[in-house]
Amino acid sequence: MKNLFLTALMTVTVIACTGGGGGGASGSKYYTHSEVAQIFVDDLYFETYGSEDFEVVKYNTEQYGFIVVQDIYGYYYAIDIEGYNPEYDYASDYYYDPSTIVEPVSWEYGNTYYSPYYGYFEKTTATPKDLAKMNAIKEAVILNNKAEFLSSEFGLSMQRSKEVARLTHNWKKAGIKSMTAAEHDAFSTELLGFSISKGMETVKTGDVSGISALVEEAAVTNGITPEHASKLMTKIFNM
Repeated sequence: MKNLFLTALMTVTVIACTGGGGGGASGSKYYTHSEVAQIFVDDLYFETYGSEDFEVVKYNTEQYGFIVVQDIYGYYYAIDIEGYNPEYDYASDYYYDPSTIVEPVSWEYGNTYYSPYYGYFEKTTATPKDLAKMNAIKEAVILNNKAEFLSSEFGLSMQRSKEVARLTHNWKKAGIKSMTAAEHDAFSTELLGFSISKGMETVKTGDVSGISALVEEAAVTNGITPEHASKLMTKIFNM
């Protein structure tokens, strides 16, 4: 289902981009290192369809530009995100570049994680109560930052940006791979105005006008131009 859906959206994207007046260049915005770290892991999750799911356990380390993340299997990685630009780069391309990833940290050394190649990466500790508070605050900050990014990058209103940020965040928490086709359709309908199933069926028919109509539907649903709607689908579904 994954490849077929991505192919469908690629077709939609190509038609939208060749159908008329282009939008302006993406606006630049300053992001803190912590904001880049969170956008990186969130985008990587969506771009790999949930196969690469990380939680940032250390935003700032003793190694400049690196973050420490933990995957769903409990392994820790140190990733250099210093050159990653959340507005223009794909996290998946950056992640799979050998120069940006360190081997899984070999062992825990006191209150740090250690990499034979790069050295020590400090890991902070906190009580469960502290972590709960930190996670609640972090989630609120993440959603607000993502909403601002969506508004700046894709022309969404702040209200719609917050809705999309919350929607994609909840979609990630639900677990993409564990969701049923109906749940995927519901997510896509709320986000784009049409279901994944409808999008794939339309592309299968080769109906250009029908595909263009989907782009327009996504644009109307989000109150943006077709070009911006195409960019939004590209970002979320890794086109």
